Amino acid sequence: SEAYFRRAVKRLTRSNPNPEDGEALYDLGLCLKFQEKWQEAYDAFYKAAWSGAWQDPAFYQLACLSCLQKDYDMALEHLERALVRNGHNMKARNLKAAILRRTGHKQEAAEWTAASEQIDALDPGSKCERAFCDDSWTELQGMLEGNPHTWLELAIDYLEAGMVQEAEEILRHGSAVSPMSFYYLAVCALIRQQEEEPLIVGDPEALAKLEEEEKIPPVPLWDFLSKTYPKIQAFESQYGCEILVIKPQDIGLLPREVWIYGNNSFLLHGYYNYRYLILARLENPQGFPRYLLGVPGHYFNNEKYMASMFGFPNFVLSKKQQAQDGRFGYWYTDIRLGEQNVASAAVRRVQTP
Repeated sequence: SEAYFRRAVKRLTRSNPNPEDGEALYDLGLCLKFQEKWQEAYDAFYKAAWSGAWQDPAFYQLACLSCLQKDYDMALEHLERALVRNGHNMKARNLKAAILRRTGHKQEAAEWTAASEQIDALDPGSKCERAFCDDSWTELQGMLEGNPHTWLELAIDYLEAGMVQEAEEILRHGSAVSPMSFYYLAVCALIRQQEEEPLIVGDPEALAKLEEEEKIPPVPLWDFLSKTYPKIQAFESQYGCEILVIKPQDIGLLPREVWIYGNNSFLLHGYYNYRYLILARLENPQGFPRYLLGVPGHYFNNEKYMASMFGFPNFVLSKKQQAQDGRFGYWYTDIRLGEQNVASAAVRRVQTP
């Protein structure tokens, strides 16, 4: 039926996005609600409320959806809008009383229920709400004796708003027993079980494994990089150096302040030309090591200008030069690694092929 309702809505909104009659939108909302497509149903009911004739039932359904999310403040707002349009909408009045009672405003709920009974003395929903307040079930049982369908309708009204406890109590107080009463009691029990034992999503064992990995001490970043990535003798340094071959995606393992180079146009241009980058550690016997991030390239004035503009102002010639070249080397910039560590989980992800 959803497809047909959507076709009807499409036809209604072909010339006007806010059709005069919102019945198709309201029916689409019901269809989506029965399929538990909550957000889509919410949107359809809200659109249906544009039509004056469907405002109070649409806002009532919006209130029910808000109750399912335990958002009682929003539910009351929707109910107020429904009652502005139709103050005698008894389902909306009774749901408001139920929310007031559930949120601890029992005296206000009782007064509101009494006002509802003044409007319609024969409305079973109002008497049902009064019974929740003062336990006067005998009067309702006498009124509905031999009429199991009304008990079921009352229970379903509360189930629509996610009020399972009230639905169960209504079904147990029903003076007329029917197979459908037991059916809806089973539905209530199933809903309770789902609330108490939420559906397991994903793989809890995998999450537990990740938590265990976090307990493993982190590894010093350079030690990890040195053991993981291939080395290259690109150039020499006075006190010795270690130079690793990396790729742009490996920059994500470096400190956050270095991540900006992962999208650096000059760096990516050099990588696409030579298919590698370098990460170098220069030893310093009198202090901390120096770390460089380098891009392969050639030393020309126009290249120097572009390299400087993108944050690679320095150049070092490579030890190995192609014949009749002599200009190949690495544009580089200094980066800070310090005593940075890398989590053991990240180590495992990188080392796993």
